Amino acid sequence: VAAEIGGSAWSLDAADATAVAAMVDAVESEHGPIDIFCANAGVALPGDVDSDLEVWQRSWDVNVMSQVHAAGAVLPGMLARGEGSLVLTSSAAGLTTSLDTASYAVTKHASVALAEWLAITYGDRGIRVSCLAPQFVDTPMGRSAKTTPAAAAWVEAHADREGRALLLRRLG
Repeated sequence: VAAEIGGSAWSLDAADATAVAAMVDAVESEHGPIDIFCANAGVALPGDVDSDLEVWQRSWDVNVMSQVHAAGAVLPGMLARGEGSLVLTSSAAGLTTSLDTASYAVTKHASVALAEWLAITYGDRGIRVSCLAPQFVDTPMGRSAKTTPAAAAWVEAHADREGRALLLRRLG
């Protein structure tokens, strides 16, 4: 699809700050300034406070730090132009919780906090920040949340029947 509309497609580890910065540089060199950047990477790894630290670290790296890296890479150009939009995908779990995946809930709360901080910090400099907080979306990652009867019942009760991502609000 990217090629059909004159764009580029990238495959990279969004938790790798160097890779994200290189992608932003390459896109801006090829297509010009980035007006809107959507930071949409995410992982939902099952576990709780007794889970391996690797689960917590990977959740933190992908669900939070990828958004920090994205903002760090695109903000200088946006600030220089006095405009730009950042769209961070969090989750309804960032507003409530997520059963059976404490690291997901905690890091998605951090994602919401990052979006709020960015909006407050840069809103008066022309940067708009939006935070998406989808409820259950019928994807392989979403279906992985049904690991226990309690979690499956919660997903069933709260699932957006049409699988839409819901816009929480534009923060700035």
